Amino acid sequence: MNALKQDTLLGEEQRTHRTINTSVSAVTGWGKCSRCGKALKDPVSVMRGMGPICWTLAKGDIFEHDMDASEEQWTRRDLVLRRGGEIDLGVNWRYIDHNPEMALQIPQTMRVSLRFANGVFEAYGVISGWGEQREIIFGQAADVRTAYRMAINAGPQSEAASYRAQRERQRAFRLNKEPKRPRLVS
Repeated sequence: MNALKQDTLLGEEQRTHRTINTSVSAVTGWGKCSRCGKALKDPVSVMRGMGPICWTLAKGDIFEHDMDASEEQWTRRDLVLRRGGEIDLGVNWRYIDHNPEMALQIPQTMRVSLRFANGVFEAYGVISGWGEQREIIFGQAADVRTAYRMAINAGPQSEAASYRAQRERQRAFRLNKEPKRPRLVS
């Protein structure tokens, strides 16, 4: 298997305290669901980038309760990460990779984890498929809670993008057209 390759989704100056699903909608207080495209107005839905039904369908509720941890648990998580440990949220989320040379959407899986590196907490994913693995960083934060939220949101956002890609391929097949590429919410 090839060594891990690292990609960065967010620019260096934009990484801190950003999540994979934070966009202009989070600032303005409105937006569209990244899974179904419906308008969002609820602040929690805007923060997640998905309405409550799509959040559940994208398996977003799996780790949501982790944010309700006690202060003691947050301190323990912080120490584990600072001492070189990692927190693996696993799950093997669906991930769609776009290969522009072949005009294909290649289905893969992604494991989501947290670590402490270079003085910041990182939410990252390891993409697996087609005999190789590579790493993407969703964001970095000075505190463990913010990075944890980034990691929790990354899996469902990936599921939502995969769902949209699958739905678009089905629609294109029915209409016998070239499918559009779904855009990742960033």
